[in-house]
Order: sequence, then structure tokens, then C-alpha cells
Amino acid sequence: MFPQFITLEPWEFGILFQGRESIEELAWAQEYSSRKKTFKAQNAGYAACSFIPYRMKNKQGVSVHAGGAFYDHKPVSLQIYVEYGGVCGAVSKGAAGFVKAKGIPSYTIGQPGHCAFVWKGMDGEWKIGNNIYGWIWSEGGSGGPWKGAVSTITELPRFWKGENASSSNLCYYLSLLAADSRKSEVLLEEALKRNPSNYSAWQALMRKKGRLGEKDKLALLEQFKKAFPGNPTLWEYFVKRELGIDWKKANGYAVYPRLLAENESWDSVDAYMRNFCALARQDIPDMAGKLSYEVKTKRSFFKNWLKFYQQNKVDRKVRVQTCAVLEKALPHLLSREKTALQFLGFYGQVIDLWKDKQLSARADACLTAWLKEADKPSLRKKMAEIGLKAADHLGDKKALVRYAEAQNGY
Repeated sequence: MFPQFITLEPWEFGILFQGRESIEELAWAQEYSSRKKTFKAQNAGYAACSFIPYRMKNKQGVSVHAGGAFYDHKPVSLQIYVEYGGVCGAVSKGAAGFVKAKGIPSYTIGQPGHCAFVWKGMDGEWKIGNNIYGWIWSEGGSGGPWKGAVSTITELPRFWKGENASSSNLCYYLSLLAADSRKSEVLLEEALKRNPSNYSAWQALMRKKGRLGEKDKLALLEQFKKAFPGNPTLWEYFVKRELGIDWKKANGYAVYPRLLAENESWDSVDAYMRNFCALARQDIPDMAGKLSYEVKTKRSFFKNWLKFYQQNKVDRKVRVQTCAVLEKALPHLLSREKTALQFLGFYGQVIDLWKDKQLSARADACLTAWLKEADKPSLRKKMAEIGLKAADHLGDKKALVRYAEAQNGY
């Protein structure tokens, strides 16, 4: 067994022993992997992927998509995976089986059009094997005692390595026993005071605080983000599943920008953008089947959106709805420079493309208001650039002067 085995918690043993591999398979995997010098405790989840050849067709030319025929209808096992190979599913399931043979808990997860797996590293941290798209695009549940997004499992070791983890956990379990609701809530607050990374305490506390107003809930979200830094996947899950926001009343364009990290990491941008797209599809019904934020096209999202408008006749209703969506989103993005610049860039492009006096007038009003709020020079410059084109289209000389001054930093 690799050293990780000695450190396993009961719930981790549960993952280890719930695998589909037979004792005979695991014994064979032990013997097979012992001959692989690259298969070591610190890189087990990565090295094990190389044991299964990546093949779309078997030696007889049968496609992997043919199912059992690819494996000559033999029962699938670790031995069969090594002999026949396969695509991402075979690689991830096989690799997970090999690390289980060394006493390391592991399980498969889904990513868009791909199968990956999660395994416990020698440092006690949970990692993704056969990974393409990262935690933010992974699905399949946390796999651990804290239920939530897939990335939730990465927070468990961080919690236990933090200060006062045991006393925080004790407060949480005492809260479950408290007969009085107020005492239970106080114990949960104490649990988070001792260690704010106690996710179970957060979940239980939110069930107690369902009566809070939206402002108070959003304040709690900011505390939650500080407790779980660098985990936008978990922030998104918390916002949508735990925080208890009434989405029939809430302004999603104001709420979802809170998923953007201060450094606007790619994961946080992905979390924000896919929720922005869901709102945009609702507010521009005719574009519902054309607005998608996906892993393979996300970096060209605005480019593709503009290209569609350039190449197709767009109803004026869609034009108005598009500008309205951007005008609702942008005021809440002004503190996130990179994202705001992308939105402003697209907004300026559609205003210039359509040259609609009513939309240009709306743009002039919005840009004037946003210039008062924006404090980043790059944003002010971009707003002034768009404003100059809108003012020129409107023939508004005063606006031209105002935007020119803004562009020059006056």
C-alpha cells in the first residue's frame, strides 16, 4: 500500500471499498503496477493513466462506440482495460482502479464530453486525474461527507489543517443536538468563528437563516468567499443551492458578478459567464438556442455572438433586448476590469454595427452614468471611445466634446 492508505478517514475507506473491482483484479493490479517504476505514491493518479492505451478502435478495427464488441464481449476488468485500451472512460476507470489497488480512494467524475477521476495525493490533497477542464466544469458530486460541488472535497483537508478544526466540528455536531433553534444557531456561528472553513456548519446555518433579506445574504456570501478562497465552483454552488436567494425577485445581473474573483481567475469568469448566459437566454428569447458558453468556445464567446449578428438579419426586438441585457450587466461589472472591458467591447461593436439612433441615445445615457462610477482608466477610455461613436451618430456636438475630454483624462 502507498503511504496515503495509513492516513485514511472512515469515509475515505468507504470510497475505497465501494469500488466495482474484484479482489482478484486488485491483486493483479498490485502485481502489474509493481513492475512500473514510474508508478509512485506522489504521482499515482497521473502515472496510472499511462497503463491504459488510448484507442478509438481495437486491433480488429471495431470502434469503442460499439460497446461490448470493442472488448470482444469479454467482461470488462482492469486486465481488459490494459489489453484493449479505450477512450477517456476506460482510462479514468482503469487508472482509478490501479490507485485503489494501492489503498488510495478514487472515483470517476464527469466533464463536458469527457470522463476524469479524483484521487487522494500523498500530501493529503484531493486531485483530478486525466483532467481536461478542471474543477469548475466537473460534475458528479463531492464524493465526501460534505455534499456539494465536486470541488468541495478539496476543502476537507484544508479545513482539518486549519486552526481549531476539532472544536469547530464539535460545535457543529452539538448544534444538531440542541433542542432550541436559537442555541443551535449560536453553536453554528461559534463553529464558523473557530474555523470559517467548516462547510457543514455553513450549510446548516443557511437553513437557519432562510428568513434573512437579500442584502444580508449577499453579505454572508462575501464571508463565504473569504472562507473558501480560490474555489469559484463552490461559490457558485453556494449561491444557487445554499444561500436561499429568491430568484423570482432577485436581480441575477447584480448577484452573479459576485462570483468573479478579484483577480478574475479563469474559473471565476467561467462561473460568472455561464450564469450570465442563462440570464441572457431568458431575456433574448430568439437567441436562446444560439447563446451558449461552452468549454470549447468560451474564449471566443463575444466574437461568435457578434459574428452571428453580422451574418444574419436581426429583428429590432432582438437588438433592443441585446442592448438591454448588456446595460443591465455592465453597471455591476465596473469593479472587475478585464470582464467589464470585454462586455464594453461587445456593447460598442453592436452599437456601431446597428447604428440605431434610439439605441445610440440609450448608449449615450448609460455611458454618461457609467463614467461617473468607473475609476479605472482603461474602462473610462473604452467608454469614451464608444461614446464618441454614439455621439457622432447622433450628431451631438456637446456629447462629442464630453467624451473627448473623458478619453483624454480630463
